[in-house]
Amino acid sequence: RARVRVRLVAFFVRRSLTDLSLVALFPSSFPRQHAYFKGTPLYPFAYGLGYSSFGYDRLTLSHTSLSAGAADVATPLQVAVSVTNNGEYVGGRSSEVVLVFATPSLGSDGGPVGLSVPKQILVGFTKIAIDPGTTARVNVDVPLHRLRLLSANADNSAQPFGLLPGHYTLHVGGRAPGGGVGVSQQQQAPLTASLLVQ
Repeated sequence: RARVRVRLVAFFVRRSLTDLSLVALFPSSFPRQHAYFKGTPLYPFAYGLGYSSFGYDRLTLSHTSLSAGAADVATPLQVAVSVTNNGEYVGGRSSEVVLVFATPSLGSDGGPVGLSVPKQILVGFTKIAIDPGTTARVNVDVPLHRLRLLSANADNSAQPFGLLPGHYTLHVGGRAPGGGVGVSQQQQAPLTASLLVQ
């Protein structure tokens, strides 16, 4: 039996964004993403219900530290995690989208000037199909250019975008990190791993 998942996309009005720098710097037509939303959504990004449930464990990273700037932007970051299909229905595989989000926590000297740091960034994903009762080892390649942010000296730099120094928490699971009003407590929260940029 095929697994059905409903994807929800919600748009929020400008006043939901507590950081007014976005409003001041960009016109009203500029897209304001969920990555900057500071409140608690009803459902997190990619949350859904289906005939199967999936468990995640044994999260590993190919790198736990990187150099700030542009030196390591081309370095491939590989995220590996074990995914188990805990569903009861046999006769067909169930699909799952494994998502990798990054949450930046930058130092006082690494924050960008005049722009907000995203609360979370979708940096990688892959879709898999697993038979009920089985476990698969899943690898997700994360292009590090997706972690680039505007540097503090962007006006005087030949490369204004790069990896800013700080701690980056990677969240790996079937939905975005964080809770929600309508989230079931039985669904596993994303696993986390730390990445240091210095």
